[in-house]
Amino acid sequence: MENICGRIILAVKYRWQEKSIRRILADSDGNLIFSYDSSIDSLLGGVLGGLKYVDERYVFVTGADMPLIKSITVSLIMNRLFRGGVDAVVSKWSNGYLEPLHSGFSTFSLRRVLEGLDGGSISFRRVIGMLGSVLYVSCEKLVEMAGYNIFFNVNSPSNLQILNVFS
Repeated sequence: MENICGRIILAVKYRWQEKSIRRILADSDGNLIFSYDSSIDSLLGGVLGGLKYVDERYVFVTGADMPLIKSITVSLIMNRLFRGGVDAVVSKWSNGYLEPLHSGFSTFSLRRVLEGLDGGSISFRRVIGMLGSVLYVSCEKLVEMAGYNIFFNVNSPSNLQILNVFS
């Protein structure tokens, strides 16, 4: 991911998670930036916290629990965003379900929307609806390119066992 995005910002809910993650990833060169923001009670608080460290015009947002993400899909999404004219390129399934944690955003537009929120809990889907213009990319197309497991989340020991099967 660093080759495409330059640097990686990890949003964590608790400060103790930073030490654990640094130890697991062996971040010897300090390329990982950790952010914390509790003003929004959802994963969007982490995104808002991470945006404080972003100077680039565009940002790719993904979950730390999605270890099988592929650079080919990140490149496709970001290249569509780089062409301009949209605030976001969001992954979307044919049934309408969004994958906001596999999407690219204009940093300015995403920051403007998130900073305008009153706090509390809000869905990423609602935030995407508040952006000016959004281009949707087919999740089915991304799966054709990189495999279904790119959207796999690891949130439990049993998920970790399944991950070992994929690897």
